[in-house]
Amino acid sequence: MLTHLIFQHSYQRAFVIHFRRLISATLYFSFFGSFQLSLLASEPDQSAEVLEPIPLDHLNPELKAHIEKAAVLSWDMNLQDILVKKGEATSTQLSSGKGVKIRLNSNVGFEDEDSGGTSSQGFQFRYDLTARKPLYHWGALEADHKYGLLHVEFSKSHRQIAFLILYQKLVNYYADYMVLKQRQIEQVLSLELFEADMELYHGQVERGEMSSNKFVLEEVKFERSKLAHESLKNEIVKLEGSFRTLVGMDENAPIADKVHLESVATDLSITEIQINAFVSQIDKLSLRFQEKKFRLEQEDLRLHKYSAINRPKLDGLFRFRKDSETIATGNRNNLELQEAFAGIELNWSPYDSGAKKGLVLNSIQSKRQLERELSNLKDSIASDLRYKLANLKVLVPQSRLDQQDYGWAIGGYNQALEDRKAGRVSEKDLLILSRNVEISKTKLFVSRAKYFKALASLNVAMESASILAYLY
Repeated sequence: MLTHLIFQHSYQRAFVIHFRRLISATLYFSFFGSFQLSLLASEPDQSAEVLEPIPLDHLNPELKAHIEKAAVLSWDMNLQDILVKKGEATSTQLSSGKGVKIRLNSNVGFEDEDSGGTSSQGFQFRYDLTARKPLYHWGALEADHKYGLLHVEFSKSHRQIAFLILYQKLVNYYADYMVLKQRQIEQVLSLELFEADMELYHGQVERGEMSSNKFVLEEVKFERSKLAHESLKNEIVKLEGSFRTLVGMDENAPIADKVHLESVATDLSITEIQINAFVSQIDKLSLRFQEKKFRLEQEDLRLHKYSAINRPKLDGLFRFRKDSETIATGNRNNLELQEAFAGIELNWSPYDSGAKKGLVLNSIQSKRQLERELSNLKDSIASDLRYKLANLKVLVPQSRLDQQDYGWAIGGYNQALEDRKAGRVSEKDLLILSRNVEISKTKLFVSRAKYFKALASLNVAMESASILAYLY
């Protein structure tokens, strides 16, 4: 009898706990779940057809604001600004070769001299003022000047390319962040249902309706689900930190106010036209092509400079020299020398043990390498764009199918709400359908994230003006 009462008490306790959790979860999902589903149903991107592909940052004001901030505050762009300034400094240095160089050498002090048996001591002062202006260097100085100008253009192009890469990272991080946050919502619902089931299983074990081994297996599944949820939370924290660092945001600044990803486009014909137009003028429109071309032109100028490195060079020279000694001891009188010279100076290195040959051969091979890379780059860009377009064409129908599944899941849930009012569906079944809606939404977010990441990659490869506009 006592055993029977203990068993009955345990059963009633498990039932009450489960009933309370079920009621609280029911109230929560009935209000917030219905509110969320009705809110999603009212969003324009759930029903309206998006015809032309629009980048995620143009659809999402929050992401757009983050990218605008990153263009100014991120370390990636600060580094590029530093590199541009260094390029300008290098250009100034190389361009100075054609200018006048003035040099002053002076010394003053006490001298003790012993020469040919004659010794003297005294105060000495001397200086040598030289002004030099290159007259003819076989075009080597002009090559340096042009090299420096190209270096500035190269640095500016590289800055734009670096921002394209930064843009791609930010879009990828943001899309992944939305997927993780949606997956977190799904996992919370699943854990709530799993916990309720575990309470029922516990009661079934006490009543002998479920074996201990099976309960242990279910318990292991539950623990794995909780660990997966903890892992997901850590992943979200890490992604938030990476995104904030990339943008240059404060540690506590929010990334997004809501979990949301917009609908995908259905018509890629305009994008295909844009790609074809870009491919036909890669040598004029592509920053990557221009950057490689700048390097080739620089190597050509370097080769010209090395070829003339040992040829006779003429400089205009003006020199004024003065040497004064005040003799304090010895048998010499005070000495003073003053000299002024204006004329032409010849510099020539007839033999350098092969140093010039090594420089020229190295430059020739570098030039050949860059020429081949430039030729391959054009084909690589065109091929990459066509692949990205083909990939996007596959992702569009996949996302539309996932959206269709999501719509069906919402429809099933809404029907279950009506059935619940009529007593045809239990609260637990309603909660399961609610969880299934979130699972379908997660799949939809995954496909949308893939689409927007692929679209961003395509626009980056095409070096879209809308992306580079953030820099101005």
